Amino acid sequence: MPGPGNRFCRLFVVAAFGVLALAGSRPAKAVDAEQAAGVVGGALLGAAAFAAISKSIEEQLEHFAVERLLELRPDLVDFQLSLVMFDASSIWDLSSVSAVPCVVIPKGGEPFVLMLLFDSGWVNATGLDLTKVSHRVVDRETWSQTMTAVIRVAGEYTDVASDRVPVFDRRGIRALRLATDVAVEPTAYAGPSDLRRISARMASFEVGGVCLQSPLRKLEADEYRVQMVDGLGRVVYNERSVQLFLEEWGRLVRLHRTAISNIHAALFPDIGPCARDSGGDGDGDW
Repeated sequence: MPGPGNRFCRLFVVAAFGVLALAGSRPAKAVDAEQAAGVVGGALLGAAAFAAISKSIEEQLEHFAVERLLELRPDLVDFQLSLVMFDASSIWDLSSVSAVPCVVIPKGGEPFVLMLLFDSGWVNATGLDLTKVSHRVVDRETWSQTMTAVIRVAGEYTDVASDRVPVFDRRGIRALRLATDVAVEPTAYAGPSDLRRISARMASFEVGGVCLQSPLRKLEADEYRVQMVDGLGRVVYNERSVQLFLEEWGRLVRLHRTAISNIHAALFPDIGPCARDSGGDGDGDW
């Protein structure tokens, strides 16, 4: 029997679709002012309805994640669990959400990621179908390997053979922008373990107590680069997104770059210079 949260979600979904249907059936003779008021009122109702739906779904997913976690780790008696990002912007986007990562921080233990994975049809006009939600645990070592793969496919100057990443201070970044045929000497070299943050155009590394950056590769809109991750699958990178192809699931999982940075920061807490440096030249949301 569906719980109150799922009934609430179902009622809002049905109501939202009903409002949209009624809005589409208004007579063409309606007065312009009345139409304008209806559009504004409908938009406000739609936004309020979606906010309520989204909140309800987040609560149900967190409840589901805690249940799965208690099954997986009966030894846990004190922990924090948080949904990193719920990637939907409207009622039409809900069914396209393929994954929601949760960061789990056991007290006195090593943090890890509990990835909630959604099959097609997990949300519909009748509410949530949690039988279509599965999960995958990603530990810190696997996540570190994933970040290594991201740097390999996304880094502009990565030496794949040694995983050395040329990194630059702000002066070096400005020189790279101006340089055409002139090579710019890197400030230092970093490894994947030095990664602290990744954003729209830059990856930030901490080297020798200093936050240095490396530009990300620019690809054509239809160009993809792929890198294997042992025990997980493949990282798929293009200009618009970073995705994980999970071998055991056989599907692509899209992760916002903001979510990647937030997960990395939670698994590898950073109190160094890259935390104090809010971005530097060329930084931004992914």
